[in-house]
Amino acid sequence: KEAPALLPVTLRNVEADLRVQGLQVGSGGVPAGKVSTLRPQEDAEIIAWFRKLQQYDSTQVERSKARRDVKGPLPKVIDSDKEYVQSRMLSLLGGQSGVRTLDLPRPASADPRPFEVVGIPLGAGFHVVEIASPLLGAALLDARHGAARTMFVRTSALVTNLGVHFKLGRENALAWVTTLDRGLPVAGARVRVSDCHGRELATGTTDAQGVARIEGLSSDPPLCNGPGEGGNAYFVSARHQGPDGVQDMAFTWSDWQRGIEPWRFNVPTSNDPRPDERAHTIFDRTLLRAGETVSMKHLLRSETRGGFGVPEAAPDTLAITHLGSGQQFTQALVWRKTATGGRSAHSSFAVPPAAKLGVYEVELRGSRGEGYSLITGQFRVEEFRLPVLEGRVGPADKAPLVNVRSVPVGVQVNYVAGGAAAQLPVRVSALVRSRYLHFDDYDTFSFGPPRVRQPASGAGEEEETARQDARVVADKLPLTLDRNGAGRVTLEEVPRAGTVQDLVVEATYADPNGEVQTLRSTTPLWPAAVLAGIKTEGWVSARQKIRFQALALTPDGKPAADVPLQVQAIARITTSSRKRMVGGFYSYDNQTETKDLGTVCTGKSDASGLLLCETKLDEPGEVELVVTARDKNGNTFDAAASVWVTRQGELWFGGENHDRIDLLPEKKRYEPGETARLQVRMPFRFATALVAVEREGIIDTQVVQLNGQDPTVSLKIQEGWGPNVYVSVLALRGRLREVPWYSFFTWGFKAPREWWSAFWYEGKEYVAPTALVDLSKPAFRLGVAELKVGTRAHQIDVKVVADKESYPVRGKAQVTITATLPDG
Repeated sequence: KEAPALLPVTLRNVEADLRVQGLQVGSGGVPAGKVSTLRPQEDAEIIAWFRKLQQYDSTQVERSKARRDVKGPLPKVIDSDKEYVQSRMLSLLGGQSGVRTLDLPRPASADPRPFEVVGIPLGAGFHVVEIASPLLGAALLDARHGAARTMFVRTSALVTNLGVHFKLGRENALAWVTTLDRGLPVAGARVRVSDCHGRELATGTTDAQGVARIEGLSSDPPLCNGPGEGGNAYFVSARHQGPDGVQDMAFTWSDWQRGIEPWRFNVPTSNDPRPDERAHTIFDRTLLRAGETVSMKHLLRSETRGGFGVPEAAPDTLAITHLGSGQQFTQALVWRKTATGGRSAHSSFAVPPAAKLGVYEVELRGSRGEGYSLITGQFRVEEFRLPVLEGRVGPADKAPLVNVRSVPVGVQVNYVAGGAAAQLPVRVSALVRSRYLHFDDYDTFSFGPPRVRQPASGAGEEEETARQDARVVADKLPLTLDRNGAGRVTLEEVPRAGTVQDLVVEATYADPNGEVQTLRSTTPLWPAAVLAGIKTEGWVSARQKIRFQALALTPDGKPAADVPLQVQAIARITTSSRKRMVGGFYSYDNQTETKDLGTVCTGKSDASGLLLCETKLDEPGEVELVVTARDKNGNTFDAAASVWVTRQGELWFGGENHDRIDLLPEKKRYEPGETARLQVRMPFRFATALVAVEREGIIDTQVVQLNGQDPTVSLKIQEGWGPNVYVSVLALRGRLREVPWYSFFTWGFKAPREWWSAFWYEGKEYVAPTALVDLSKPAFRLGVAELKVGTRAHQIDVKVVADKESYPVRGKAQVTITATLPDG
């Protein structure tokens, strides 16, 4: 039988006798039957003592409260302050039933040690401990309280091998119960959810995965605003009887989320128990003159766990507000149900002839009482003139601009009614800025440039060089058009870059209608006549070799054959160390270095523009693969992607001063039926993880075992997950154990594989706890990622076809509208 748990107490050699009192709430040593009869009251009792200890942690408390909590006379009033009393002069356990008293060992008079650490034995359960010290009372308390004054120090302790993890959603909740020593799920544990007063709100029993699903729990816990109370959170407790027959219990509060707050994951959250509503207005047009009429169609939906739904209540008022002056127009809304179960409303608004110019905002009001509104769109009311001139501007050469130093730009301006704008003065400006390269047919390939190599840094974060720069290459160059309304100017010294850029050209002129018009064009600048892309098989390690694909494309996104491709590997090595700071806190210091691993693949692209590569990488960790494509003129284009090599070691990511980890999906968008793979960047060699799919609540869960050699999870995308879901992974690592070689003869022979794993990994990482820090304690990390899910099953394909390509003025057009469901 294992030794009992000990609460360490440091005794300084200052007094000969010290007494300690302990009160155990819901004793775990009583028979199971008695525990069952007392169980409905246990949570309320624990909550009361938990709150009481928090209130008496302050220096002073009100005498009126102390009279209710202390069974015995209060210290006499010795100064002008009659309303408060020092909390260290009060004994909360004095006179309480169930209190056991024991004597702590008395230090020997000849002992040279200045202090001694002793342990108070505690059984399973929640304990309130209070120590009485007459000597400290005589030294620190006012002498006017008498010679028998005593100082009291109190604390609480939870002795348990259970860990309770709670997820609270809008439509449901979940409790996950695990063991602290091994981090394994606990089946058959009884879970109870209570409010801040101990009233039972929900119960459940964990399944084989240690999960208890709870329905009907509000996402906004009841507020506790009584005397000495504060905050709103659920109290979640779990009880389980172990193989030894001892009842174990543990608890958590729903607001215990320090280090994993929602804002750390950059995901939207809300405590409102009512579903979020999404409203949208479709306008026949958004630019009007005073006196014209705008027609609108309003759509309203609610966000639910199963996707979009129809709200129970709908707004009854349409408000149109002028943003400049606040002038407002209102009218009633009439909603109708569609044949497919939707809900919409139609309305029209005649802009007054004397209406103010500017932007008008459309709001739907009245669905949730006073002050609630949904902004659904905007339209503008302006006095505008139709242009007399129209034109175009852009590079004179229609061929792709590849590694150019100068660009001829042509300007053409004509009258709308016909004819050239001869001798029109024009000013031309241009700038070069970075461009994000993406092709829909190759969305799994990376076309981004490689990261700039930097010296070793201790910032602790992997930062990429900012490329959102812009450079002006021409500023209002004067140009006069010829008799044909055409003109040309040359842009000199166009900057070069190793990646694609945008050339933005603008031409400004005075229109005869009195307005200044601006023409604009955006043209890509290519560093080479061919583009390079790279796709890895994911960041997870192949067991033997790393497989990836290099791609060569033309600037218009077509496959390029027989293009020389070369792939280089660069390892990024992050070394983390933990250092102690002033005040007893700890922080992580990360150093990142790069190592050139040489060329890992060369060849020419095939007819599909692909080069299939397979190589062996001996450097574990993050490896950046840089592919270079070379055109016929020797110009090059670089693209890069990272792969995580785990074949000969575990991934080890730099630690941070919180409990958040990165959860990286293989791609951002999936279609129903596909399998999503996500990498868990955890600092553990082994872990038990709760994988939850969430949106307005918990949709699905599974418990998986993670290995540092392959820290990935897989999810089959379901039909009802569109348009998006959030995936969270809570990774647990149990306590690290000291595993000496001779432990094989005590317990290892019963489970050889478990003993070998513990001996080889845990034994090396085990660090004995000290009075200041316990680095081997159980640990957890949480990661969250969003997945976009296709909605093809909910889309209707609509086609509009006219009977002619062009029509004369006042001609009649016949239009055919075809709508096709997803199943054809």
